[in-house]
Amino acid sequence: MADDLNDFDDDDDDDDDEEEEEEEEERIEWSASYLLACILLPFIDGNLTAFAWPGYTLHYAEMGWPAVNAGLSVTIGYAMRVVCQQMQRTAGFWIAIPFAMIHLVIALLAFLFTTSEWAIFLEVVAFICFEPLAVIEGIAFDTFGSSETLARQATSTVLSVFTLSKAMACTLGGVVYDAFGWKGVAMYHVTWCVQRFLLLQLFFHTFSSTCKGLCSSRNESMGNHQGHHARRSSSDLFHSALVPEILVVDFLLRGCGRRE
Repeated sequence: MADDLNDFDDDDDDDDDEEEEEEEEERIEWSASYLLACILLPFIDGNLTAFAWPGYTLHYAEMGWPAVNAGLSVTIGYAMRVVCQQMQRTAGFWIAIPFAMIHLVIALLAFLFTTSEWAIFLEVVAFICFEPLAVIEGIAFDTFGSSETLARQATSTVLSVFTLSKAMACTLGGVVYDAFGWKGVAMYHVTWCVQRFLLLQLFFHTFSSTCKGLCSSRNESMGNHQGHHARRSSSDLFHSALVPEILVVDFLLRGCGRRE
């Protein structure tokens, strides 16, 4: 009887050891995808959300512009941010590309017209409302979505890096403003915008290619099924041309819904 109890305890210990080993194995390893999706993207995004605050109102005061307009740009930015975030949730991850492009154009205008209030006003609205943290979380989740534990680790890393970067950006923005004025801050803005835009392009180009590859076999089967038709109307041709893009968007939407 005692021997049976000892064997039972040994089996329990073995099971616990196996569970601990499995938990230890479920960790994200360092890779290019991890560095780009979980470290670099949220770091850049955090910088872009807080770099302007130390010198923003000082620049308004230096130029003699109304302080109420400085606050109004922030109010409009956060109001539009709600709309932009809803668009990201409903339309899918791909919408971060046009948002990043618009943001970059506005940043360039602010760099070229640092003495024009409309340009600075739009710059502040842009870096507040076009903030794509939800999309970056989704990218990290999908990149490491093979395991729920890995996906949670990835999104947790994204939020941690974003928070630390945002805290650092206030100090860095103050240093840049003291050294180079608002022209330097605007150049700082453009530099980070370009990097974020290129990284988003890299991720979505790879993601879109993967989606199209997954859909190619289905498209071929559809073509074989309709191959007995000798002639097709122009509307049929137009629909066939749209099929790959429709499937890609549908795949993105389902990926966004799964993250929710």
